[in-house]
Amino acid sequence: MLTVTPVVLCGGAGRRLWPLSTQDRPKPFLSFGQDTSLFQRTLLRLSGNPFEERPVVVAHQRNADLAATQARAIGVEITLVLEPEGRETCAAALAGILVAAQRRPDGLVGIFAADHNIPDQAGFVATLASGLQSASDGYLLTFGIAPRHASPDFGYILPGQMIGAGPARRVASFIEKPDSARAVVLLERGARWNSGNFLGSIPVWLTEASTHAVSVLAAVERALREGRADGGRVFLGDTFCEAPATAVDRAIMERSNKVAMIAADHAWSDLGSWDEIARQFGDGSDIFVLPGDLEVVVAGLEDVVVVVDGKRLLVTRKGQSATLKGILARK
Repeated sequence: MLTVTPVVLCGGAGRRLWPLSTQDRPKPFLSFGQDTSLFQRTLLRLSGNPFEERPVVVAHQRNADLAATQARAIGVEITLVLEPEGRETCAAALAGILVAAQRRPDGLVGIFAADHNIPDQAGFVATLASGLQSASDGYLLTFGIAPRHASPDFGYILPGQMIGAGPARRVASFIEKPDSARAVVLLERGARWNSGNFLGSIPVWLTEASTHAVSVLAAVERALREGRADGGRVFLGDTFCEAPATAVDRAIMERSNKVAMIAADHAWSDLGSWDEIARQFGDGSDIFVLPGDLEVVVAGLEDVVVVVDGKRLLVTRKGQSATLKGILARK
């Protein structure tokens, strides 16, 4: 039976979801009015067949206790790999893969974001299971989401030739966040959203990294050698900070000739803005209010998002919350 070690990436501060998401309490650890956080739901989704191995969770050192506490609260044992500094998803993914390799050097590893909303557990597992054989055969798989609309907010995957009888298809090209007009053309050509979740065997991951992400891999390997393990926590050495900050998509997936795509038709959202949070978790009204410690009354407004957290307040018109990251960068 083919099994998968999940590597869960918890990095980033999720500044698009200020004021709730901060460096000390980033987006994956928020619940948005639900019973469990996004991180906890991710761990639960990655439990059971084919995820028979303990999840490897990569997070910043400052969030170690938060991640451990939330995992313990739902009864999931994890191995924590702790970054001294965030260096984007390529370094984080390779750190998780190298730690997973210590247990099963020839096994399959899935790279999963900790902050996505995937409510269809059965659909998610079925999609991933359909790619297990292709991953075992030496392909690095990306999962292409059926687009809801022609959005400029996502990367796109243009699928190519079918591999054997399928369902994996070679990737004809990756397209980074096109403008709206090109997004329409891409949808007409059958392109899919890039989910940022991947699957492959450890030997292939490391071979492709040694070809396409040499400096990232070298820095992560040094950081592991110079780091320390304490119980279920692996503290990466400071040489981790020397890894170039780049995404695993750009560093490996877009350069490798061993990449294929599995079509994912289950519901999915990366929850990348307050507009999307309102769409996923709101009640369908024009106003989405997520209050904090203050009593909040909204009157005479429509089509707005209101978020209160302690002394911080956000009021934005729907459709404009994606600009928040740029505004905060100027503060």
